[in-house]
Amino acid sequence: MSETIGQKEEPQKEDWEVQRDHHKSLADTAFRSKNYKEAIEEYSNAITFDPDFHILYSNRSAAYLANGEKSRALQDAKKCVQLKPEFVKGHGRLAASMMSLGRWNEARSVYKHILSNLDKDNTAAQQGIKDCRERELKAKEAEMEILRKAQEEKEKAAATEAVRKETETNGEEKPSTENKEEGDEEDDLLNDFFDEVEDVKPVKKQEVQEEKEAPKENKIQIQLSDLGDTSTQIERLLRPNHEWFNLNPFAVLDISHEAPLELLSRRYKALSLILHPDKVRNTSNNNEEMVQKAEEAFEYIRKSMNSLKDEDKAKHFRDLVDQGMKQGQRDFDADPSAGTLKSCQDKATLKIFAEIERKRRDVERRKRNQEQRERDQEDAEINKIKKDRDFEKQWKEGDRIEKRIGNWRDFAKKKKSRF
Repeated sequence: MSETIGQKEEPQKEDWEVQRDHHKSLADTAFRSKNYKEAIEEYSNAITFDPDFHILYSNRSAAYLANGEKSRALQDAKKCVQLKPEFVKGHGRLAASMMSLGRWNEARSVYKHILSNLDKDNTAAQQGIKDCRERELKAKEAEMEILRKAQEEKEKAAATEAVRKETETNGEEKPSTENKEEGDEEDDLLNDFFDEVEDVKPVKKQEVQEEKEAPKENKIQIQLSDLGDTSTQIERLLRPNHEWFNLNPFAVLDISHEAPLELLSRRYKALSLILHPDKVRNTSNNNEEMVQKAEEAFEYIRKSMNSLKDEDKAKHFRDLVDQGMKQGQRDFDADPSAGTLKSCQDKATLKIFAEIERKRRDVERRKRNQEQRERDQEDAEINKIKKDRDFEKQWKEGDRIEKRIGNWRDFAKKKKSRF
């Protein structure tokens, strides 16, 4: 025997495996040379031969990210994790692409998943969590700077308008607002909300104190004293346009933004005694509609408390409220007839939170549309490559059949000529 005894023969690769590995090798070389476009093209070619090979999606995600195609990098990372949930590097690609899109919380969750469930000593994930926090803080600082400049512009415009009004004669007409441009459906909702803000009634201010003189067991009761009953809280939290009113977690908990975490926790517990679906379900006057509304209202309470437990988020929300308080003071000083100081501050704060949410939704909408366009384009490219490959394969197979038939005919003719 020519084979070495005990030596295991390597299984021969099929043609599609050879082609897949060939294109992957070309892509790896291109990636190392920082030729990311060629790397993407070759990884895509390899995927047409093996659409379920998770490594290809992981590598192409890295190439997309290096080439600045963030949404495509995210889609490939998701596909990689879907194909191989235990693949640590795939989760790392997913977190990296989320970070590139500014999804700090989502990226942080992915890194935490790696450390909790896949590799507790993963240094890249540990560093990733730190990077998420640093970049998130920088983004919030930039957001606050943009907001500050916008408010300065608004203040200047208000001052200019005040000067103009002073120079107007009594007989001049006020500027018309009939030609105001209409926004999209979401902007209309926001405008309706702003109109409603003008008629918001002042909310009773929750004093910030530690109730040092009260026994421990009575502190929750002190919090309950001004909250009313379940119906009152449901009406407050599910008022018209409540998705806009409830953007401010301090407003949801109906408490001052200066309240410490301990007082926030007691407020949350007091509201839970009133709104928790299980509590409502066990009351004598409950009905299915009331329970459903309590569930929706309690979800606002729960999300608000969870947000305020995060120090960075709590600081961000407090900064926004402080901005609203200052803007409200300026609005009140400019026009004392607009209402009380507190109503002006409440209005300004509501508008700040709503404007940030509107911008966030706009970014999300554009991001979704962009991702959909990229997915459609990518699917079209993959389908085209697959069709071309299938056509070439069929043509080659047909050509071989014709050659076999031709060889058989030649053999048959030669055989007949012998006789």
